[in-house]
Amino acid sequence: MIPLMSAHLGPRASALASEVIESTRVGHGRSVEDFHMALARALECDPSLLVLTSSCSAALYLAVRLDDCRRVLMSPMTFVASAAAVVMAGGVPVWGDCAPGTCQLDTQAAARHVDADGVMPVAWAGWLPQLGALDPSRPVILDAAQAFGAFYAGRPAHQSATFTCYSF
Repeated sequence: MIPLMSAHLGPRASALASEVIESTRVGHGRSVEDFHMALARALECDPSLLVLTSSCSAALYLAVRLDDCRRVLMSPMTFVASAAAVVMAGGVPVWGDCAPGTCQLDTQAAARHVDADGVMPVAWAGWLPQLGALDPSRPVILDAAQAFGAFYAGRPAHQSATFTCYSF
């Protein structure tokens, strides 16, 4: 096995997680409200623009619905949940080309897909595609499930997309 990354959960985090689980208020409550505000501060964004969902898949679905995207350009090199979110929202995934050497959506070639009304680039293991090459007139729904804390062109990833969907 080739380890790509390792997780560490310290004693304080373990104790806090246990406290939330034992409270039976896992999806709402004081801890979630505190987390929401702390995350907004960390991302330097308005808390009213930060929506917490149960998963990145749920956030992708919500973003597709909010932008009313019917045909969403995406890389075929992704986890099925990205495309499933589009289908569940009533849309159709439009498979784009992969950039050579990265397996990321070829954002330069994306301009050829005039039939797509939204674009969903996927960040693999924290690596972002070339977001600056995307047409700013189309909504960009960034699947950043693996890219929390990533930067693009010196700015946090979420500042380079219409919607950015993270996962924890």
